[in-house]
Amino acid sequence: MKSFEELHNAAMEAYYKAYFGKRRQELDETAIQTYYQEAFNLEKEAVLGILNNPLYDSLRAVYCRSAANLAFEVEEYNEVEFFVAYGLLNNPSEEVRTDLRHLYLQTLKALKKQAVATKKAAQTAKPKTTKPRKKVGKKKNVGVI
Repeated sequence: MKSFEELHNAAMEAYYKAYFGKRRQELDETAIQTYYQEAFNLEKEAVLGILNNPLYDSLRAVYCRSAANLAFEVEEYNEVEFFVAYGLLNNPSEEVRTDLRHLYLQTLKALKKQAVATKKAAQTAKPKTTKPRKKVGKKKNVGVI
């Protein structure tokens, strides 16, 4: 089993490959997303391994912020919420708290945008059904005896 430091370092290496590959336009979008996904998976494993370890109390929020940012990058919004929530425990520094809250707001916006897109896609995919038209005209008088 790899140590936290080994996992975190491998995650950051994958992240930098994606980040600089994108910035320098050396990688296509699929390769970039693959590196970001790898970075998130490694960072998630690293952070989950230290969540209840008191040796990491002072840095836990920083690592949760890192995992949350990577989760956001790969659109794993449930994971973002998890790491933001865990990162906000135990009163982190003002900078980390602000970053985590900002990331959470970005996640809410992304979820709303995703929901709107899904709703539009469902509406366009669904064929419109037309109801048969009722005949409009004079009613016949039917007498009551």
